[in-house]
Amino acid sequence: MQFSSVPLPKKEQLPPAIRATLDQLPSLDIFLMLANVPASFHPYLQLVKSLYNDGKLNPRLRQLAILRQAHLLQSQYEWHQQVFLSKANGVKDQEIKAIKSENPVVSLGEEENFICQVSDELTLKAQLTDATFKELYERYSVEVGTELILCISYANMLGRFINATRIQIEKTNPLEGLSSPMGQK
Repeated sequence: MQFSSVPLPKKEQLPPAIRATLDQLPSLDIFLMLANVPASFHPYLQLVKSLYNDGKLNPRLRQLAILRQAHLLQSQYEWHQQVFLSKANGVKDQEIKAIKSENPVVSLGEEENFICQVSDELTLKAQLTDATFKELYERYSVEVGTELILCISYANMLGRFINATRIQIEKTNPLEGLSSPMGQK
């Protein structure tokens, strides 16, 4: 087999439950790509929903962390989609520019810089330094701090999956104006 990216499945060939779910989601190729692994499709969406729709972490801070890791992984597809979600969650253009151009991020507010630091450490070293770990749980509750770690870890998994399967950016922008990849405004 020779192809430049993992082929997306034909929607009509997918199991009915997956087709029904896809019909309720934004038309993103990442969802189709995940349908190549039917047993993981719905559990993956449950995790996404828990982080984007049901979590306690401030959505703007969540988006800063995800944008930072997408930049660090050079995941162009993820970066493209997350910019739309970030703007819908209150992230400003100058913050997006700083996340993409600074190493480390230092020009944002203290909390925003810290969120980027957490993302840097988890993305680049797969762990937190003792100082960052201590500060994380001094700033946030166990639930929120651990949710941030899970969120960045999830985004790292997604970025690596996107890069490895070579998903291409859609010609349309299905997430424009949405605050969640699950379709919420």
